[in-house]
Amino acid sequence: MDSHRTERVSEALREELGEIIAYELSDPRIADATVTEVLLSPDMRHAQVRLHLSNEAGQQAATIRALDGARRFLR
Repeated sequence: MDSHRTERVSEALREELGEIIAYELSDPRIADATVTEVLLSPDMRHAQVRLHLSNEAGQQAATIRALDGARRFLR
């Protein structure tokens, strides 16, 4: 596929997921999560989302659990 198209779709997903996490999820454990990068598979069927979380290990684990619970909504 066209690498420029992949980059555009990746950037659009990053922006959209960032807005959903920041404004539509009401779980306070997710407040500090920031989407930094979205990596797409060559066929654009799978995405790997990279996040920036707080430095505290306990808070990171709670954020991951909260995002895992919201997985279907985010998908």
